[in-house]
Amino acid sequence: MANLTTAQLQTLLPLVKADATTGPMVTAGDTFSLLAYLNGTSATSAWREAVPAQNSDEAAVYTTYDSLLQGKRDSWQIFLMFPRDFSKNKIRAWVTDVWGAATAASISEGILQAGTEKATNAQVLLGGTTPNTGTVAALKRVWSGTVSQQDANYLVNN
Repeated sequence: MANLTTAQLQTLLPLVKADATTGPMVTAGDTFSLLAYLNGTSATSAWREAVPAQNSDEAAVYTTYDSLLQGKRDSWQIFLMFPRDFSKNKIRAWVTDVWGAATAASISEGILQAGTEKATNAQVLLGGTTPNTGTVAALKRVWSGTVSQQDANYLVNN
């Protein structure tokens, strides 16, 4: 596990001190609680960067697969050959090209939702953009690691 860079720590430090949840932890010197909170799951969805083919495959509904044009079926077979980075617009566009618009309860929506996960609280604090494809929006994280004990110590002691 790589520690946050100095620049990332300097960005996170004022955010952690100003946050209503983490500010009191910093003031109290409670690195244990701070570390647990920062690495804890937030309510914010984030695009996954390495979605296994099986997740995309299991999210699709194949009742309409036969009605896809041959090129679309071939394309989907290629899509499922490797893990895919759903934070990339090109990958999300590939899903909607094969399966149609990502509307409520559509096949595209299900596949795109499989390409998300909950971000950690630290990832949300560090931010990013929130691109959407149809009905599915998620954070494109600027950082997707976990906070180390050394990082938590720095945040409390600086």
